[in-house]
Amino acid sequence: MANELGRTMSTRDFDFTTLSLLSPARNGVIYISYQPSKNEIPRLAERIASVIKQLQPKLGLFIVVELKYIEVYD
Repeated sequence: MANELGRTMSTRDFDFTTLSLLSPARNGVIYISYQPSKNEIPRLAERIASVIKQLQPKLGLFIVVELKYIEVYD
């Protein structure tokens, strides 16, 4: 569905970190490695948006969000 809508997928499912599931996700995957609280979600969205704004987003971008840092793979 994300591919059809031209969207990046956000998930907490570790399975999406494997190449077999990353490759078909043309617009990229944001993997959140921990369970954020409801109150933390707006700040988390701001953190992710800030990192993406600093990049030249490319198709197939893979972002791993850890509690204290964000890693970006392209």
